[in-house]
Amino acid sequence: MPVIQKVKEIVDSGTIGKILSTNIVSTLPAQTWGPQVTESMSYIAAASSACLTLLRPPMDCVQHVLGDFASISASTSIMYPTITIVGAEGSLTGKTLQAETPDHIVCAATLESGALASMIWRRRRFLWEIDGEKGCIRLEGDELTSSILSISNPNIYLNGELMNVPGTAEGPMRGLTSAWTEFAKGDAGRYPTLDDAVKLRRLLDVISRSAKEGRRIEVE
Repeated sequence: MPVIQKVKEIVDSGTIGKILSTNIVSTLPAQTWGPQVTESMSYIAAASSACLTLLRPPMDCVQHVLGDFASISASTSIMYPTITIVGAEGSLTGKTLQAETPDHIVCAATLESGALASMIWRRRRFLWEIDGEKGCIRLEGDELTSSILSISNPNIYLNGELMNVPGTAEGPMRGLTSAWTEFAKGDAGRYPTLDDAVKLRRLLDVISRSAKEGRRIEVE
């Protein structure tokens, strides 16, 4: 998406200097992660690995913009063990279910560059901050899909100033069309590959293992 490409351009240009740390507060949509969920989305709360699905977009973008992870320590928690199922309009159905997937996820990591990273997934607005020696970048979004960076374009601020990024008004289809446009360029294009997908899958596995085993794990 245009905003993520803009962030990468700023980082790669050295505008904010050496990256020191990054912080993400990512959103978990309220209708799919307790204490109430819609009946049509209740299967997500009952799937033990569902939380990894929403980790993919922000973690993928961190790797794309800032480079690979070196090690990660993760913790998860089910703060809403009993979930109330509601109808499409929010009306009570009288049904409940026992949550199987975490609704709060926290990661503390070190990137291969040496920069530190902290990430938390919860039911709040989206925020991503990148701190460098010469400045900072901040992304913010209030929409439920703001953290799904493959289809959203949250506001971007460079040293506190809101930036105008061309293409953000075109909606989620811009990400798909731009990816195919880059793919058509061959080796000169910038698009996600199968290698990127495998790398991301390994990273998510490390997060899952770390949360289960209660220890920091090196990312191979």
